[in-house]
This record gives sequence, structure tokens and C-alpha cells, in this order.
Amino acid sequence: VGRLAALAGRQGGTLPSELLKAYMGEPLGFSNSSKETTTAIEAHAYRLCLGVGVQPENAGFFLEREKDGLPQRLQWVSTIDPYAPEERPEAVDPIDIVVPDFGRDRYVVPIPGEARHEIDEHRRLVLIGSQDVDPLDGHLMLTRLKIAFSLAVLAQRKAVDESDWKLAGELTDMSQRVRADIKFVLVEQQ
Repeated sequence: VGRLAALAGRQGGTLPSELLKAYMGEPLGFSNSSKETTTAIEAHAYRLCLGVGVQPENAGFFLEREKDGLPQRLQWVSTIDPYAPEERPEAVDPIDIVVPDFGRDRYVVPIPGEARHEIDEHRRLVLIGSQDVDPLDGHLMLTRLKIAFSLAVLAQRKAVDESDWKLAGELTDMSQRVRADIKFVLVEQQ
């Protein structure tokens, strides 16, 4: 995280804005006059997964970018497991993931009606400035939908079902709790 903060703090640094664009599948990088120095990647021509381990006291880099929307786009996960067994469990066998073929044409992912309703209602609450929506939850439903679709793909399906949506909801609820705990630690640190 220290290195991320240093890179983001450089004059002309674009790391935070590139991360925000990557979350949305937008074009990344830069086109220069020389092909050898061009780093441009077309929109939706990539998939990005970024995992960062950070102690709560060092998470300010992410939470300080609230106005830019960075912490809203993250899935926050704790490494504390109150249910960890006393004895180490057997190793889990690796699995092969077969990603469904989505073809080359645009593919619209089917989602359950319940998911569509919850997404629409949350967006309405954001638009009217409801006090029931934490400003850090502006992208909550998009994150939840991305998680639900990831679960469907892991199950080799091309559509989100109710169980994907429900489990993604449990994961985003946990993320909100972890993020709140981190914010508390940072406030106490001041």
C-alpha cells in the first residue's frame, strides 16, 4: 500500500484514475506517437482482479479517495476468522475453472427480477440523496452484481441466479462491516 500511495502521489500520477477506469472496463493506458511506448488497452478487452492486503491503520490510501469513488468500488474482506478450526484442515484439491464461451458479440447477462428491483431501488435512493445510503455505497449494487456474476461463471453458468445474488449480498454486507471497522480504526488513530 505504501508503494501504491507513492505512485499515486507522484506529480502527474494517474494510478487512482486508471484503477477507477479499470473497475468499469474503460480503456486503459496511453497512446503515444511511438508504438513501442504505447500502453493503451481497449475498453472491455481485459479483466482486472486486484488483491491488496493492508492493515487497517494503513488503509487511508483507499478511504481518502472517497470523493473519487475508489473505496466504493472495493470489496473489503477481513482476515480474521472467528470460526477457524483448532486443527489445520486437509488441503483442498485444486479445481479447474471452465469459463463459459460468451462469444465475440456483446452479451447481456441475465439477472433475476429481484436483483433488478434491488438495483433500481438502491439507485433511486442514491439519486434522491437518501440518508439511508452511505456515500461510500454509491457503487454497492454494481459491486454486488460483479460478485454475483463471478459466482455464476465459477459455476460455469452464463446467467446470475437467485443464489448468486443472495450470496453476493452476504459478501457485500460483510464488506460494509469491514470497511466501517477500518474507518473506525483510522479515526481512532488521529
